Amino acid sequence: MSEEGLKNTKVCSERQRKAKEKRKIATLFKMAKDLSTLCEVMITIIIFCPGETFPIVWPDETEAMVRITEYLSHSEYERSKKLVLHETYLEKKIKDLEEENNRKIARKNKEKEMEILFNQLFEAKINTSDLDVTQIEGLLKFSARIMAKLDERKKQLNQQEQTSDDQRPSTSSSSNPTIEGHDNEVGEKNDGLYNDID
Repeated sequence: MSEEGLKNTKVCSERQRKAKEKRKIATLFKMAKDLSTLCEVMITIIIFCPGETFPIVWPDETEAMVRITEYLSHSEYERSKKLVLHETYLEKKIKDLEEENNRKIARKNKEKEMEILFNQLFEAKINTSDLDVTQIEGLLKFSARIMAKLDERKKQLNQQEQTSDDQRPSTSSSSNPTIEGHDNEVGEKNDGLYNDID
């Protein structure tokens, strides 16, 4: 590609980037307005774009200065009470996800343990007297889940059977009289022939 072509591509991509940036900023301002109205909170947005001399301010510079001044008039303790840093937010999200994953793993392990105990009881490898209260409770819950799955499967099979019965072609009884009538007509003709012969 020629140098001129490369320049045009760069200009085009820069123009597209600017247009996308403008659309995103407009969407951000709309969301801020909705949030401010619905939650009755004061929001100020200041955006510093690279290569620009002045920042983009929402709702306007005068209102933004009023809101910033009011915010700074509070003590540092009051300002930091509900302050959420991006790093803190991410750390909390990661911690919550880890805890949720640990709970899921623990639940799966417990289910597997109950499944093994259930199979051992079924095969008479252990007795119920060997189990403690927690294991018995776990087995009862496991049995209830198994029964629920069996009931659900039974319903599905009944529905499939009913659907297949509905789709079978039914033989109507109205076709038989037509055949019999035809046979009767043939019979009458035959009778007539035999009479002629006699």
